[in-house]
Amino acid sequence: MRVLVFGASITQGFWDTEGGWVARLREHYDKQRIANQSDRGIPTFFNLGISGDTSKNLRKRFVAETEARVWPNEDMLFILCIGTNNARTINGTPVSSPAQYSEDMTWIVNLDSQ
Repeated sequence: MRVLVFGASITQGFWDTEGGWVARLREHYDKQRIANQSDRGIPTFFNLGISGDTSKNLRKRFVAETEARVWPNEDMLFILCIGTNNARTINGTPVSSPAQYSEDMTWIVNLDSQ
């Protein structure tokens, strides 16, 4: 199984000298793969976090990032950890609205049915 983890700096592991939580998960499962000399049943993690991303940024890159990692006969699991940057303001102006966040997340979640 391929696990695609999308998000912003928290996902990316920004300012974490060990690479963040996604890197730790990947390391854990990579060690299992090496110890078992097999990848059967062991997930492969892809850290697709980009510092500063909002749900709108993620929506723009989601399909291309996903299609680039499709592997024949392998399931995919998605973890979405996005939204903190949507709450930011720049010079007192909100970067995003709750409605925009909801629209972006609904679009991503419903992609398979489109």
